[in-house]
Amino acid sequence: MDSASLLHTVDMDLDVMAVAQRFLGKDPRVRFVVAYAMGWLETNPDLSFDLTFADAIAGKYERFATVWDRLKPGGIYVIDDMMPHGNWPDGHGERVARLLTCLKRRPDCMVVEVAWSTGLAIAAKSAL
Repeated sequence: MDSASLLHTVDMDLDVMAVAQRFLGKDPRVRFVVAYAMGWLETNPDLSFDLTFADAIAGKYERFATVWDRLKPGGIYVIDDMMPHGNWPDGHGERVARLLTCLKRRPDCMVVEVAWSTGLAIAAKSAL
């Protein structure tokens, strides 16, 4: 990040936020927000982003369009947990497949799947 960049980290879990603050808390470019991410996005309609890491159901499987619409052209959308593992609930594999299909069919998206860790998908948003 350059000196003009801002990083907004949004999480509802105070313990998770404490870890982020321990490692990033001295950086004045970081904004720590303890909130439900989708609610926070709705209360900040003028914000747009160069990079989004959607780690939760919201923004990935629910209300994806809200997050994608806030991503700037040329922006990067990263999602994890794309490869099957033992703690997936019934039907989750279908959700993953639908999301990946959605991304691959979008005319404003180039996506690559990465078989690393729990599985990643990295998508770039193009200008139409």
